[in-house]
Amino acid sequence: MAKGNGMLSEELLKLLNYRINQEELSARLYEAMSSWLDARGYFGASKMLSEWGREEMDHAQWTKDFMESHDYMPETGALAEVPNEYESLKDVMMKAYDHEIEITEQCNDLTKKVVDTSCYSALPLALKYMKEQNEELKKSADWLNRINLVGDDPRELMLIDREMGRPYGLMDSVEEKSY
Repeated sequence: MAKGNGMLSEELLKLLNYRINQEELSARLYEAMSSWLDARGYFGASKMLSEWGREEMDHAQWTKDFMESHDYMPETGALAEVPNEYESLKDVMMKAYDHEIEITEQCNDLTKKVVDTSCYSALPLALKYMKEQNEELKKSADWLNRINLVGDDPRELMLIDREMGRPYGLMDSVEEKSY
């Protein structure tokens, strides 16, 4: 790792590299979910989850750019294996929601560390992650709630699937709200 400008502690650097790893892992998870959905004819949900995966790679880049701007070289660690089998569209969305809760907890830890170490140059990045997590939790919870409303009715699930494919599953209620 490059020495950097001395503004980031080793502990914070470790969390930043972990954030990159976890965002890239999230991308792989959503791509695996997308493939599973596509193979079962949920083309709209597949498109939405694939887009979520691309967004996660963008989020990893936020941290890479931040580290590089402070003359630190991000570490590229191994990624854990992600599940490739799911039970249903509902199962996929439940696991996506649970995953977003886990990522939110990690981002909370990052934000706390930034504040605790008074590394205020990293605060905008940490807050950017927190804002993003609020949006991602809302998105995944909204879709899960809608799926729970229709139960196992295949026709209703196909209607939801179709909605998920328009543009990337962003419902009007999510698009119009700001946090």
